Order: sequence, then C-alpha cells, then structure tokens
Amino acid sequence: MKRQNCFIILLVLYCLPFTGIYAQVTIGSGLAPNKGSILDLKEYKSVDSNKTTATKGLMLPRVELTDFTNLYPMFLEDNDYKENNAGKKDSEDALHTGLTVYNISKDYCKEVYPGVYVWNGQEWILVGEYPFPAEVDMLVDDRDPANVQKYRIGKFGDAGWWMLENLRATTWPKNSTEGVDVGDLVLEKPVTVSIDPVYKPTYYYPKEDPADLAANPHHGYMYSLHAALRITHANFLDNTFELSGRQGICPDGWRLPTWDDWRKLAFSKEKNSTIVDGEVYLNPCKYAHSDINVNTGVNMISMEDSPKGKSRIPDHGGFNGNLLGRITSDRGSIEVGSLAYFWLGHRDTTLGNPFTGALAEYLNFAAYYQPMASRTQISVRCVRND
Repeated sequence: MKRQNCFIILLVLYCLPFTGIYAQVTIGSGLAPNKGSILDLKEYKSVDSNKTTATKGLMLPRVELTDFTNLYPMFLEDNDYKENNAGKKDSEDALHTGLTVYNISKDYCKEVYPGVYVWNGQEWILVGEYPFPAEVDMLVDDRDPANVQKYRIGKFGDAGWWMLENLRATTWPKNSTEGVDVGDLVLEKPVTVSIDPVYKPTYYYPKEDPADLAANPHHGYMYSLHAALRITHANFLDNTFELSGRQGICPDGWRLPTWDDWRKLAFSKEKNSTIVDGEVYLNPCKYAHSDINVNTGVNMISMEDSPKGKSRIPDHGGFNGNLLGRITSDRGSIEVGSLAYFWLGHRDTTLGNPFTGALAEYLNFAAYYQPMASRTQISVRCVRND
C-alpha cells in the first residue's frame, strides 16, 4: 500500500512541471509554439516571417449539415437540445460559437452548399462564396459605339440562351435588314390614337423616371410594339405579315421571343430533371430559390420584388424579371410591383392584336400571354438564334 501511494505521488509530481508547457502546443514538430497561439501547426521553422512552415494542411471534420439554425448533427439525437429543456439549446448554441466544420452536403433548393462553415452562436455561416454552377455569359451590344451596352445572358436547358436583363437600346441594330422603312426610335411616352406619334416606334424610361434607369440599368427601357418588332403600322394591320422570328430591336444574332420560346423557357427540360404531373421538368432550384413546380411565375420574378420573387440573381443564371408594369397612354405607369410584361413575336388573328408574355405576383404559372395595345410601352427580353 505504501509503495502504491508513493507511485501516485511520484506520478503527480512528474506531471506538474509540464502543466505550463502544455498550455501551448505545437503539432507536427518538436518546435516551440509561437507565443500568441494556443495551438501551432508546423513541420519546420521558417527562415523568415514570409516563408512556409509546413507542406501539409489541417483536415477539418467533414459533416453533413441538415439545419442551419441548429447544431446538427452534433445534437441531433439530444431531445433536451431539440426542446430547449432547461435552456440547453440556448446554452450549447452560445458555448459552440466559433465551431468550424466542412459541410459535404448540397441542396440548391435549401441553399445548402459544400464548404467551410462557422457556427456564430445562432446559425451556420458559409466562409466565402460557393461558385454557383450556372451557364452564364456576357453579351456585348456595340450598335452605338458611343454607348456600348453589356448584358448578362444565361442558358435555360433546351430553351436556349436568354437575356437576363431588360433591353436598353436607343438605336436600331446595325446589321439588320428588317424594317428599313421604319423611322428612328422616338424617346416619348405613349399617346392616344388622335395624337402623333401613336404608331411610331417609341420608348421611355421605366416607371417614367430617368433616375430609375440610372440606378437600375437592368430595368432597361420600355418599348412600344412598333419599336420592339421594328414594324410599320401597315405591317401591324396586315394579318398575313409574319411577326414570329423577327429580330426587331434585339442585338444582332438575337430575336424577339415567340410564344413557343416563352413556353420553353417556363417548361425547360434537360438532364437531371424532375417529374411533375407526369411531365419531365427542369428542377427550378437551379434557377430559383424554390422547390415548387417549375411552371410558376415566382421562379422567374426578381427577388428585388421580394417576397413575391424567387428568381436567382443573373450571375447565378436566374431570369430575374422585374415587376415594372406598363406605361399606357391614359394612365401612365401602372401595375408596378404587380406585373411584368415582355413583348412576343406572336399574332392571334381571332383578337387581331399581337400578344405579350407576362409575369405576375399572383400567378401560379409563368407561361402566360394576353393582348396588348401596340402603343403601350413594356419591357423587352431577347432570345439567341441558336
């Protein structure tokens, strides 16, 4: 018994002198840790402050995060944490501030991306930005050398490449042979049928406000039908005159979308798609912050119009349609914040009026069209001739 007690005393005495040393630790070598660090990872001593100290890195624990406002999977099986019994969740959340992991899961619908996450006491925060896998590019429209415009464009499955911003052209495309008998574009609001230039190609500022365009170039100008399609009023009245496939005011190599183009955009199909009501549709989470059916207007509406819109930003390939309404001859700018209209190259002889595609905050589908007075000014988006 005495020998055992002596051994215990010696063991304690042996450990005591090292308590101060191991308050700071080096891993990877026998070198002393730097004074300002608790844990110093290094393989060798640097010859100066700008040189490396290792050829290997720190492997963070890899976890599958399932909830960004809870410490899961760490406390996934802990009912006291889940129910916050005796304030356990509050306490653990605060105690684990600074916890760092590498998340391996990915769910575009829930905004879950792989990468390094830090717990800030309330939620998991992604360190840096995740490179969102979008097919996007830049279109340079140099029709006016003094006013070159650049537009973000994106590919939507089999619907092809679309402009992700509204057109803001003030002159006709330089290489087009369409509508050579159509006069120059006129910067003017719509007017009634008894006043010139009701049938001329007009355009005006969104919301009738030059400051809005200056602050939001992606809003673009609002155009009359004659401007969008670059047609005369005689063309408009001639039911045999083909409107589908016209370049109109679009950049060279692009055209006004047809009704079929618009439907393909709303119901785009490609690989890795989902089945909804027996049809194979593209998972909308690639283009929207939403996992609801792809054929809904909110997936195409800009989050600037939140909470109505769910579209991703253009840099992530979202359509990003702004609810700019329309400019009419009698009431001026109306339906701002409620509707977005886009001219289509489409004619319906039963109603005798070209049609416009539309997005609305209250619609549960995106493939929608209605007749529109030709003098009314609305937005223009173009689709590429692929």
